[in-house]
Amino acid sequence: MDRDRPLSEYYGTGQSLKQKIDYLMFSPDLWQHVQAVEVERRGIWAPNTFKSFETVTSKATQASGHGALYADLEV
Repeated sequence: MDRDRPLSEYYGTGQSLKQKIDYLMFSPDLWQHVQAVEVERRGIWAPNTFKSFETVTSKATQASGHGALYADLEV
């Protein structure tokens, strides 16, 4: 991940509901320890878009309607 590129280049512009994403906020000191930021989508039922966990077989069994945003930090 290039820290100088806006996240919209990675995840879309956010102009449609399909491109909405949560935010992670870090202090400047903590930001220096961020190694990667990813979206976990396997809990979503979107068979034509993402590979789901084996237990996610329909919208009724999905974890959420959107992916979980997470960061790896080296502390």
